[in-house]
Amino acid sequence: MKKLVGILIMLVVMLLGISIGTYMLIDQKAVRDHVTQAFHEQTGLDLKMETASFQVFPWPSFHAGQVVLTRSGCTPFVQARSVHADISLLALLHREVSFQDFTVENAQITLHRTHDGVCSSWLPFTADDKPAARKMGDAPSTITPHAHWKVSFDALHVTSAQLSWRDDHSSKGEERSGGFTIASLDLQGMHSVSPWIDLHAYHGETPFNFKGRMGSFHRVLSASTPQGEPWGFSLGLTFGKEGQQDQMVMDGSFTDPHRLKGLRLSMQGHWADLRDIEQLFPHIGVPAVQSVGGMVDVRERDEPELPAGGFLERLAALPGKLYPVQMHVQLGSVDFPQGTLGIEAPLHLRQLQMDADASLAPLTIHGDADWGRFSWGVRAQLGTLEKSVAAWKQPDQPTVPLEATLQGRDRNLMMLLNHREHKTAAEQDGVQFHAQGTLGRQASQLSFDGQADMLQAPELPGIEQGLSGTIVHGLSLNGQLSAGAFSPQGLKQLDVHDLRFDSREVGGDGRFSITRPVASQPASIEAHLHLTHADGDALLPASVQGDGEEASPSAQGSQDHSDRLQAVRTFLDTHHILLDLTADQLAFYGMDYRDAHITLALGDRRLLVDPLKASVGGVALSAKVEIDNTTHPTTVRVQASPWMMPSTQFFQLIGQSPVFEGPVQLDGALETQGDTQEALLSSLEGAMGLSVVKGQIHTSVLAPLAGPAAAFLKLGNGTMGLRCAAVRVNLHHGQGVLEALGAQTKHFLVKGHGQVKLDDGALSLQLLPHVSLAGNEMSMPIRVAGTITAPQITSLRTEGGQNQLDIGQGTEAEDLCQEVISKARDGHDGLPIPALSGEHSRTSDILKALGIGGKP
Repeated sequence: MKKLVGILIMLVVMLLGISIGTYMLIDQKAVRDHVTQAFHEQTGLDLKMETASFQVFPWPSFHAGQVVLTRSGCTPFVQARSVHADISLLALLHREVSFQDFTVENAQITLHRTHDGVCSSWLPFTADDKPAARKMGDAPSTITPHAHWKVSFDALHVTSAQLSWRDDHSSKGEERSGGFTIASLDLQGMHSVSPWIDLHAYHGETPFNFKGRMGSFHRVLSASTPQGEPWGFSLGLTFGKEGQQDQMVMDGSFTDPHRLKGLRLSMQGHWADLRDIEQLFPHIGVPAVQSVGGMVDVRERDEPELPAGGFLERLAALPGKLYPVQMHVQLGSVDFPQGTLGIEAPLHLRQLQMDADASLAPLTIHGDADWGRFSWGVRAQLGTLEKSVAAWKQPDQPTVPLEATLQGRDRNLMMLLNHREHKTAAEQDGVQFHAQGTLGRQASQLSFDGQADMLQAPELPGIEQGLSGTIVHGLSLNGQLSAGAFSPQGLKQLDVHDLRFDSREVGGDGRFSITRPVASQPASIEAHLHLTHADGDALLPASVQGDGEEASPSAQGSQDHSDRLQAVRTFLDTHHILLDLTADQLAFYGMDYRDAHITLALGDRRLLVDPLKASVGGVALSAKVEIDNTTHPTTVRVQASPWMMPSTQFFQLIGQSPVFEGPVQLDGALETQGDTQEALLSSLEGAMGLSVVKGQIHTSVLAPLAGPAAAFLKLGNGTMGLRCAAVRVNLHHGQGVLEALGAQTKHFLVKGHGQVKLDDGALSLQLLPHVSLAGNEMSMPIRVAGTITAPQITSLRTEGGQNQLDIGQGTEAEDLCQEVISKARDGHDGLPIPALSGEHSRTSDILKALGIGGKP
């Protein structure tokens, strides 16, 4: 027993002696210099160690502190507090320092590319297997080694490290940066043909893992290594906390990993929100895509020339050379904000499925789309996956066949019960459209047809939103569509021809084109349409029609008018529209136009509506409107010979509250110049007659004019029959002389003359109202002063101050309408004037006038 203990003590002493002896005999500085020189020759990087020690017993190992790995003139690549590793004893015999388990603790890893593009080659790439040549500008080595040494790694372990990256050499000139925390990184079998990587890291509070196997590192780092055999890899990525992880598996191979050529890649997995990638790469600009899942196989397109630059440049160019050969992808939702791809309203795609079994198999797409207030189901099939990708990525490639079906989302019970959704959703039922043709980046040709039980028109690029609420019923249509080049800003040219459509509200045929060369500018529109019938009252939304209760100018304020005029001038300066419209029948605000022909030309800061022709009730109508903004001030010309328009539209046009209802006939010509409303009104020149027959007049207008007789009439707050109303206005510098002013109902008429100033609305009228009661007349001359918006009515008195009230026996009824209408129309034809009512029982008339026994 004593002998055994003694032998053990002797062995320990011998081992300790050998360990101390070898440590004392090893030239630590020389070994460190050999390692740093070999590292520099192999990688081009400088290795600096504040402290370093090598030992052989009990086994060969290496320890170093405050280690810095850098390139001259660049930000340090690695800064570590301590590193340690085991060393292969057999490798030392071949002058190779082979680190078995190289462990780095508390390191700062920085990947930084400067503005001039240097300092990016931190990987040890070499053109051949010889040591990298010393670069110009590097300090000459002071070491004169007696033999060539080599450094290699079998395994690398990194713990508690910070990795950050910054690229100041981006194509857009902006700085890009990011980073994450490495909890642990293990690289095993770095000498083998299939190294293993296992990374556990955090970005903020979000963990992610990256692990898998890949081919030999030597084939990636050295260009002289024989290539050709597949360099395979199988990698997995998880992102997020347990139970909420995004997952991706990537399997593939390179034929030449050093030059990143011959890639074959298969990806599959699920990503809850694709924008999570921006946590690691904030600059990447990933679209808002939710719930991405499925698989995609991609290949690299063969290209004879490599991209200029090094490994990073080839890596950046690699995505542009990839094309899918098989895909089965599901996208839960994709959001495109307003303005993306030139789309006027936000576009939201839901439950999108894209499938293709092979590169030569059809690509099918189906899902749901929400565009503004509209919802549709979309199904499409493109010729082949290969041609579809080529047509999209390569503008010079031919088009790809396309067949698509668009089906509207009908109003259902849940939408009707959900008041908020029903209020904002478009009204559509039984909507289905079908398109077939070819699709391409430079040009597309499609034939389409469709039908709808009810359809509300969507917002179209370049079209004002006034018609976005138009609803049609029982729609059927078909035609041909041609589209020009497609850019990130949207379509620049869209033509629709051989168009035929029919519905309860409108029917006809024609063609139109929309051109939008600059995305930020309104589109240029040219349309040639023939309508067999059109119900304008049903087509125009209520928001466009209004209720006719237009506020007065004083109520709206001069600022509102200035804004309107500025909007008109801006519209003239920016829009280009050519509309040639013919209509067999056009209903508009209750009027029935026949054989209408309208040509509207807007462009080069000038609007011309000529011809403007139609007929109403057998009366031929003709007008011309011109607004010229090329001159200063703006010139406006209007000519009617004659023209009829609904009273609602007329009072909206002049900005006044309605006085009467019925078709307003205009006869005459006006011209004015100005940049403000006041200037336009004060410079108005010309003559214009206004007349209406067989209409309705608001009783609130008649009551002040009836004077004392108003107490005998039951006028109420509604309207009463209007036989006629007319006036002829002669204008000079905004001063109007009113001639042939008159209006007549069954028991009331008023006639007179006067003046009006259009700039401030000042009135000076002398009127003689007549009220007939059962064969008796009551009349009294009155004066109207004040303004149009606030008239002041007083009775004319004699020199003695007495009212000139005249009550007497009635005579044969005066036919005022023939006189005033004839002067207002200035010799033009018009609708017939209703005949005067015959005499009835005077007792009956008195009772009706008092509101008893019927309406007078």
